Amino acid sequence: MENSKKVYLGNLKSSGKFGDDVLTGVINITELKKHLEEWAFNPEKSEDEFVRIKVVKRKEPSQWDQTHYVELDQFQYNSVQENDTAEASA
Repeated sequence: MENSKKVYLGNLKSSGKFGDDVLTGVINITELKKHLEEWAFNPEKSEDEFVRIKVVKRKEPSQWDQTHYVELDQFQYNSVQENDTAEASA
């Protein structure tokens, strides 16, 4: 299920040295920590936890020339539901 409220985590802009090939910026760790319990996951056979993010290009650069922003990706893959659907269609 995808939550309708976006969670913005930071802003990025093109680096001076590498142009559009490299984006630099900051991530708001405080905001990320608020959402980790709900959105962090660990894939099978892994002890590490992960969180999905999106890097989104802005329609127009911000007043600080920030061309992209980082957003929490709120897609949740439900493997049990997906497996049931696949078996039902087989």
